Amino acid sequence: MTALTVVSDHNNTEESTTSSTWADTAVSIAGSSLLDGVDYLVLYTASIGGSTVSAVPFARLQFGSTVIANVGGTGSSSGTPNHCRSICISGYYIITGNGLDSLQFQKARTVIGTGYIGGQSIIAIPLDDLVENTDYFQTTQNGDTAVITSTSTTGQNQDLISLVKTTEAADYLVLASGEILAGNAVGANAKIRLDIDGGNKKIDMLCNDNINQHYAGWSYAKIHTFTAASHNIAIEGQANGSGSAVRSWRRGRIILIKIASFDQLVSTSDNTVDTVGTNWTSTEVSNSHVYTANQTEDVVVIGNLMAARKQAFRYTLTFLRDNTSGLEWSKYIGVDHTLDDTTEVNSLTAIMHENINTSAKTYQFKRTDENNTTHNTVDEDDIIVWSMNTVGAPATRTLFQSIYPNTGTIIAIGIAIMSGLSALKVGLFG
Repeated sequence: MTALTVVSDHNNTEESTTSSTWADTAVSIAGSSLLDGVDYLVLYTASIGGSTVSAVPFARLQFGSTVIANVGGTGSSSGTPNHCRSICISGYYIITGNGLDSLQFQKARTVIGTGYIGGQSIIAIPLDDLVENTDYFQTTQNGDTAVITSTSTTGQNQDLISLVKTTEAADYLVLASGEILAGNAVGANAKIRLDIDGGNKKIDMLCNDNINQHYAGWSYAKIHTFTAASHNIAIEGQANGSGSAVRSWRRGRIILIKIASFDQLVSTSDNTVDTVGTNWTSTEVSNSHVYTANQTEDVVVIGNLMAARKQAFRYTLTFLRDNTSGLEWSKYIGVDHTLDDTTEVNSLTAIMHENINTSAKTYQFKRTDENNTTHNTVDEDDIIVWSMNTVGAPATRTLFQSIYPNTGTIIAIGIAIMSGLSALKVGLFG
């Protein structure tokens, strides 16, 4: 058994900006914590909002100079908390550390008003003691360019990205994410969903017309049982509603984690439609899981649900809580993508990381509405608790990597020393 050394950062305090220039937020993971040559599964989530309809907020996640997530939305003149007035930035990606480049959330807004960001969380899980295509499988995209587009409203689904794999009979944690852009005309709606073997899993996320033309984030997390056969897992996009405005999708990612590769990887699911029963600032439990570790260990917790809006200008808020210790993460994640619509459906994802002992823990995925008179509904609610202790022998690393994990840092220092020696030589001998 090997304990994975997880690194993370989070901040529940709402931040704001009045600048149209990108600026770092308080949440990041230093490059020195992301070891050279080690692959990391990155989980990320946050919500953004703007102080007026014209104050369009933006958020992005960078790894060094590489943007791995980038969203923006329409602000609103009302709503509490401020950072839930627009959309989410959430998803999964695999990076390779170099000992230098950091993971960093950034914020901005358009030329007027105030932009907000809150519920920020980043978790990086090292994969160097796991074997790709045995312990985990992945296919991912990155980049700001649309991968698929559509103007058709006749209901065709298009694959944004797909993963075809032959499995033994086994359970897998399926993580998926993407970015979706509705059309810039009234009724030019767009959908995104996960499909496994021709059947959609969880209800579609529905984004209604987007006049400001900025992408929103979608993410998915659920444990699935696969038979011993070939399976097709795909993220699908679909134009919906009316009109011929272009809808776009990008940054599709599908990652499968084999349950049997970990000491514990468990979940509780609620697949019934529930009406949210509380208003801000009171909260209620959407789903919970009692977990007992087999040793002192790191755990990662994921909460994921679909929220359907039933009242215009009102949104659903979620977060994760260790109800035993009182620790809370991703507080709050909420979406108000289209201000005056009552048909939108959004995915909400909260994440948490902590080190625990063998005492039982009660993890809660909590929710509330934002001052609704007609309450929103939630569906396909999953809370997942993931032990960071692997089962079996660790994957092979080179002796040099084991002794000098931050080889990127070492190389940079070596270059600096050699440059200094060259300058000294020129100074001494001309």
